[in-house]
Amino acid sequence: MRVASRTGARPGGTVRSVAAGSLAEMIGLEKGDEILRVNGVSVSDILDFRFEESGLELAIDFKKPDGRLVGVAVEKEPEDVLGVEFDDDLFDGIRTCKNNCPFCFVYQNPRKMRRTLYIKDEDYRYSFLHGNYMTLSNLSQEDWDKIFRMRLSPLYVSIHATEPELRRKLLGTKEPRPILEMLARLAEGGIDFYGQIVCIPGWNDGPALDRTLADLLPFHPHFQGLALVPVGLTSHRAKLVELPSYTRQSALAAIEHGERVGREMKARFGRRIVYLADEFYLAAGLPVPPMSYYDGYVLREDGVGMIRKFTVDFRRAFPRYARRRFKAPPRRTVIATGRAARAMFAEVVEPALAACDGLDVRVVSVDNLFYGNTITVAGLLTATDYRAAFKGRLDADRLIVPAHSIRSDGAAFLDDVSPAALAEELGVELVPVPDSAEELLRELWGYPRKTVFDTGSSTAEVAIYGS
Repeated sequence: MRVASRTGARPGGTVRSVAAGSLAEMIGLEKGDEILRVNGVSVSDILDFRFEESGLELAIDFKKPDGRLVGVAVEKEPEDVLGVEFDDDLFDGIRTCKNNCPFCFVYQNPRKMRRTLYIKDEDYRYSFLHGNYMTLSNLSQEDWDKIFRMRLSPLYVSIHATEPELRRKLLGTKEPRPILEMLARLAEGGIDFYGQIVCIPGWNDGPALDRTLADLLPFHPHFQGLALVPVGLTSHRAKLVELPSYTRQSALAAIEHGERVGREMKARFGRRIVYLADEFYLAAGLPVPPMSYYDGYVLREDGVGMIRKFTVDFRRAFPRYARRRFKAPPRRTVIATGRAARAMFAEVVEPALAACDGLDVRVVSVDNLFYGNTITVAGLLTATDYRAAFKGRLDADRLIVPAHSIRSDGAAFLDDVSPAALAEELGVELVPVPDSAEELLRELWGYPRKTVFDTGSSTAEVAIYGS
């Protein structure tokens, strides 16, 4: 991940691949070429490129790896695309955050890890492209103009609180930009947005949450929904302000409050508007809500409804696989997950798989030693955690791990250990599988691995380590 340059320079996009038989191949574009301008416009990201690509006539300036500059003109139909993929969606680097939120996960990483783990991304383009949250704090007039010109909607905004003094405390800045003014600007420009609140007990929940919601509702329907996520605290919080985490009792109170508000919103708008992340229910020892609660899983990437969606998808897909022959002989398999999803696997997945003759599958809950036992989601498990759970006692041929616990390029876990090195150490084939019931069943039944998974900034083919 490259941090945005402050020099004003705008490097073009480096081509990762060219589709066979495409317009790009016809005009001589190749892997490693750098597209600099389209129709005379410098392209700083995939959005610039796609926006200009939609025309009938294209003038493309690109640079070969040896430094040669090439200019090509091409005529095309409006629906035709050139057929190129880039190394990254952002050609000029990612914009960073200047806030100092006391709950920021970047500050809760151990020291001496790889540099990219200390980059606080705050980029409106990733917000539109991937659903990343931003505080709107670093937008320039040029950025605002681009949002409206390209209709970048919806966007995802970290709100946390609307009361100015509380928001200042939560963002750790002296004078944060007025959030309501910026949200009004989005709504007036016709841009939809979703909000997120990282809830801290006694800080921005309860009455503070009621005020925040009251301030947001006038922006409906452009204000589409609000995800409530419990604060995540690691064991690496040196020199950070002490924050409370959710206990069973406080999680129950948050659920009661959030569900009451959600019912009121549904009666008023036809949707709940306010959705609680799965982690609240897990902390309270309650089952996650039924599918009808989530209004189409509008905020699933926030951990809202992920467990319910997996269970529904699994129950729908499993009967199809149970009737099929295995594409490859089944092998002894261990599925690793975090403590948050363990109950779901025990209730839904394990009984179904146990009834299938020939399958030898175990699900193992892995504790997070790297970040601390308060972190229970599978996506933050590291090689350190897998090593502690399995070294010398795996007794399996294949270990399935969540794909989102590995960098999008497949190079390393969060603790900078490569999957290949871990596979060799454990003496097992290590298979990252996306957070998908269908993909898990495909892997267990031996179907070809054709899937790609997206963990943020880029798409990577599923790799198999240790095979």
